Formats: sequence, structure tokens, C-alpha cells
Amino acid sequence: MVQLQLLNRRPETLNLPPANTQTPWLITQGSRGIGTPMASSRVASTPARECEIRWAWLCFLLACLQTLQCNAAPFSQRTKIPFFKHRPNAQQSKDGDTEDAAGLTWPVHHATVQWRTRRKFDRQEAIKEVGYPTKSTGGLNNADIAILAKIYLESESVYETGIGESTKIAIFTGVPRYTGADGALEWVNIAMKGAPPHYRFHWADIGAIKAWSKPVNKKATPKWPMYTYGALAAESKGFDFYLVDGRFRVASVAACFLHAANTGLKRDQFRVGLHDFKVRSTKGTKDHYRAVLRIGDVVDGFNPATSQPTADMPHITILRRKAGVTDNDIYKLWEEYAVIPN
Repeated sequence: MVQLQLLNRRPETLNLPPANTQTPWLITQGSRGIGTPMASSRVASTPARECEIRWAWLCFLLACLQTLQCNAAPFSQRTKIPFFKHRPNAQQSKDGDTEDAAGLTWPVHHATVQWRTRRKFDRQEAIKEVGYPTKSTGGLNNADIAILAKIYLESESVYETGIGESTKIAIFTGVPRYTGADGALEWVNIAMKGAPPHYRFHWADIGAIKAWSKPVNKKATPKWPMYTYGALAAESKGFDFYLVDGRFRVASVAACFLHAANTGLKRDQFRVGLHDFKVRSTKGTKDHYRAVLRIGDVVDGFNPATSQPTADMPHITILRRKAGVTDNDIYKLWEEYAVIPN
């Protein structure tokens, strides 16, 4: 293919069709990319072709304009359309996919596989088989492990935000369907070791982080809310149990409640676990974890209303959606805490 460089060339030196030609021509880009403009071939133009090109440019410019408007808008305006409203008037088609009112088909995004015999969690066996840590790496004490081991054995599906030690419990007990998300790639890699191929893992990009996936660059704030719902938005079916043990925990709890509601689960069909509730609901500025009690009732684990803190009591709290709470109430809580990373 002959390539004609267009840089620093005078018009009269370019290999263009004569001015009196009766056939319009288009100069197409060569194979070396946009950085070095060139003409690699001539393609006969037609009115229909020119119309297609003008339409493509118009769509591109409109998309750029929408992006600029979105980035310039305040956070509260950019998040008015929550993820759980993305398929209005959805109906199930015969093959199990979801078909919306416009007739578009959305694949069912979940994988449930009975990949091993279900069994009770045994820490010593888990250390040998699935690489369960000999010492806690995620802050789970013995009471937390006992609660999660029981719930995971009973559950057909588990979602986790903040993965690692608890993920190994899911693997050992043979949870059929699992999805996990974390803000640290190294934790994603660690959790994936020993996991069955159908388990889903997501890296939640919140910019540069330090220990425990705490974000350090506030310029990345516009993408922080995706941490709480990005992985959930890819799941068209709810989970029996949701565990929140990462960043943005109050917003993540709200997102889990909303995901369950959007996928048709009733309040008695799922539970949400919040780790470190004991510690972070009783000390100074971290007591904002108590905000989840506006939308959920404690059904297991640490209960700040009745529990007397002791060294060996669970740090995890298990919640069920509070009766009478609306989706809008939950969304307001999510919006309030969507960019608070604690």
C-alpha cells in the first residue's frame, strides 16, 4: 500500500483528484494511526456515504458534549439515576433472558454451579486445601468466623465487597454462586487462588490506595460511588447473603439492599452482613456505621442495642431490611454516604 504523508506538504503537491473531476473522492486514513495523517487509498464517495460520515461525526460530538456536561455537574446531579432503575418494565423471556419494553434482550448475568459437595467449615482443613490464613488477615475473630461459616453453608449465593479471608470460607463450604469485589488488585489475586472458575471477581477502581484499600487521591472522587454498585450492576439475580467488609461500607449496605429489591427478593429472602460494626459504631467519628440501622434490623451478631461489648464477641452484624422502609429511603442513605470511604 502506497502511503502519502500529508504533514508539511503544500496543497499543490498532494496526489488529489483534479478540480474538474466528475467523481467525488474521500481520502481515508492509513494504517499508521491518527498521529501521522496520511492517505492510503481513495474511496469513491456517494451522497449516502457522505451522509453516514456526517451522522457519525454528529453522534461523536453529541457524546462528547454529554460527557462534558456530566463531569461538570455536581455529584448529586450525576447520581440521580441509580443502577437499580436500569431496566424498567422488564419481563422474562422464554429462554430466561430479560426483555425490556423496547424489545431488547439482556442476558441473565449469574452462574450457579453445584461444583462440590457442601460441607461445614473446618479451619485446619481449609488452611491445607484452599490457603486459608493461619492468622486472620481480615480482622475476623472466632465469633465472626462461626457466624459466616454457618451462613455460607446455608446460602446458595454470596456477594462480598472487601474480599479475602471470608472468600476462602465460601470456597471451602462450596457456595454454588459467588461474586466478590475489592479495591486492591493484590487481594483479588489472593482470593482467586483455589476458587472455582465460575466464581466472579471484580476490581473496583477508586484510584490510588493505601493499606486496607483506603483511597488517597480525592481527584478520583467521581468514580468512588462505582465501588458500591459496579459489580452488583452486572448481576441480574439477587443473593442469599451480602457481606460488606471493604470501603464505603454504609453506602455498600444500602446498595446491597437496593440490589436485592431490584431483583425481586423479599425482605425475608436475604441478609446483609456488615463487618467491624462493633468497633466502628461505638468509637468517636466512626459511629456513622449506626446509620445502617435506619434501613435494617439486627438479626444476628453484634447488636448495639442489647450487646455488652466483650473481647470474644462478634464484630460482625447481620441485618435484614427494616419493615416499612422504602427503596427511596435506602437510596437517600446511599447517596448520603456514597463518597465516604470508611
